Amino acid sequence: MLLLDKYEDLLTIRKVSPKTMITYLRIAKSLIDYDSTFFEGEQSIIIKYLSNRVKQGISASYLIQYIAVIDFIRGNILDIHDRIKIEKPEKEVIVPDVLTTDEFQKLYSTVHNIKHKAILALMYSSGMRVGEVVNLKMKDVDGSNSKIIIRQSKGKVDRVVILDDSILNLLREYFIAYQPNIYLFNGSTGGKYSTRSIQAIVKNSCKKAGITKNISTHSLRHSCFTQLIKNGVDLRTIQRLAGHKNINTTAGYIRISDEDVLSVKSPIKGIKI
Repeated sequence: MLLLDKYEDLLTIRKVSPKTMITYLRIAKSLIDYDSTFFEGEQSIIIKYLSNRVKQGISASYLIQYIAVIDFIRGNILDIHDRIKIEKPEKEVIVPDVLTTDEFQKLYSTVHNIKHKAILALMYSSGMRVGEVVNLKMKDVDGSNSKIIIRQSKGKVDRVVILDDSILNLLREYFIAYQPNIYLFNGSTGGKYSTRSIQAIVKNSCKKAGITKNISTHSLRHSCFTQLIKNGVDLRTIQRLAGHKNINTTAGYIRISDEDVLSVKSPIKGIKI
């Protein structure tokens, strides 16, 4: 496991996020378990392995991660510098189901716990990721300037998100009831709230509301941005709000329904036919 230890040390030095590190180390270990000399093998053998994984249904995103792990270990640990000579596939852009404003209202109405209400409303109103919500600290909520500061989020950059007055009032009500200390949302035994607990809140509230769509915590984020686009907010603003590096990711929120198409007025209007 010496190679894995070296790999973990290099990832740590590069300040790779804990989640990414777990994924990369898991991939590296699976390749070593498959063949202890895998990373020293000929390119043709490596490419054949990756080809078989694709045939087994591996996603484009996961394939890109495999290639990144293989190239990094070969180049930075084993000093083998012939990179895997295949083009990295484009990641699939999969936008999950989203909630309409009426559906969110229906879902929200089933929730009575003030902490749960505050979490759901905050996520839907700001488009925050679930990981950002659990890491949010009291000092990050700037009520006087109607904003929340997301510190060192995905991509290790700070950004701000909107804090609607109604959400601020809800958070104040929650604060009085729960008296959180460091983290805005504390767990039952102290420390920060768990992402699993928030996922359970979303699933349970959807069930109570009779919503059959495949709704997750990330769906609330997508619902927020989809609604903002419908409200006429430009993509560049949403890109900044969402913390996307690539505007093509933001453009994935543009959903055109049959009703949207049929509501468009033909350019023939106003012309005498």
